[in-house]
Amino acid sequence: LYDDARRFAAGLKARGIAPGDRVGLFLPNVPIYVAAYYGAMMAGAVVVNFSPLYSVDELSQQVADSGTRVLVTVDVPELYATAEKVLAGSKLETLVVGELASMLPGLKKFAMKVLARSKIAKVAYGDAIVRWSGILDAGGSGLDAGAFTAIDPADLALLQYTGGTTGRPKGAMLGHAQLAMNAQQVAAINPFGDVSNEVFMGALPFFHVFANTSLLNHAMVTGGSIA
Repeated sequence: LYDDARRFAAGLKARGIAPGDRVGLFLPNVPIYVAAYYGAMMAGAVVVNFSPLYSVDELSQQVADSGTRVLVTVDVPELYATAEKVLAGSKLETLVVGELASMLPGLKKFAMKVLARSKIAKVAYGDAIVRWSGILDAGGSGLDAGAFTAIDPADLALLQYTGGTTGRPKGAMLGHAQLAMNAQQVAAINPFGDVSNEVFMGALPFFHVFANTSLLNHAMVTGGSIA
């Protein structure tokens, strides 16, 4: 995951993504979420979390509001169809599509490609719609030590949209220091003795702020695993 995050960061830079640019994640809990989340931050970009349950209108509104330039999703028909329509009708520049089958173990990968083709979207790859693997290939072996973007702790790291219960959803602005300190606070109250060998059940959705803190960043700080 660390190697993929570094390669994703380098791939974003190769496509002209600069510090402060917005990279959106329109993903369920899949391995590429982790690599995209941390890789975008390594490149100095700002991650924008989007619920994979969003409609075209909901996703379009938040893409426009946040100024998202790149959106990462998977080739699940429902998600891809929504993301493709948003790409066509907004200022979104690039759609990065991961192949769900490639994230599965051998037999499940084979079964999905052969027996469950209807669950794989027919992706129209081109200049604006690119493969996740293509972004990683463009990143080569990843960022060299001297190529990492200098991050100030106060720099914006994440735009996390509210639920909209009191009006239109608003993007809460979270900095690198805020995310880091919050994760360490959660890790400090972890009741287990050997947290590095802890396995978290990843039932909470990564795109939600609760899971982002108590699951994803928590596991990263402690060196735990997510199943």
